[in-house]
Amino acid sequence: MNNLFFRSCFTGQKTEFYEMRLKKVSINEISDSITKSCWNYNIQYEMILKDSNTLLIDLMGKEKEILLKYHKKDIITKNDYEGFINYLESYEIKRGIYITTGFFEKHIYNNLHKKIKKIDIKKFIKKQPNIDKLNFLHYLP
Repeated sequence: MNNLFFRSCFTGQKTEFYEMRLKKVSINEISDSITKSCWNYNIQYEMILKDSNTLLIDLMGKEKEILLKYHKKDIITKNDYEGFINYLESYEIKRGIYITTGFFEKHIYNNLHKKIKKIDIKKFIKKQPNIDKLNFLHYLP
């Protein structure tokens, strides 16, 4: 019983450590990781927006095209989410992935927009085998 309690506390501490570590990663490191994966897997990409808190990339695979947004923000508001939907419509892209280092507002989770994957910090950490070397292969077309 103590072992189960220890493991749950350890995973909670590990998650908190990963959250703090992920918030310190710069957009340049995220961009480099994604572009390196694109080069390795022969995926074309177009950098649409890149600033200190936001990265927006159009990923063009052989069969499908995805708009990926990585946003370093604690809470994603309805305006942020609708802005992403506007980018999807203006670039005529059918699928999108919105990754954040925080969480989405509750009504955004309830939004039934199935063409956009909403990845908050908890879901993102679960997909990462190692926080020192970020892996975006799950999100490439």
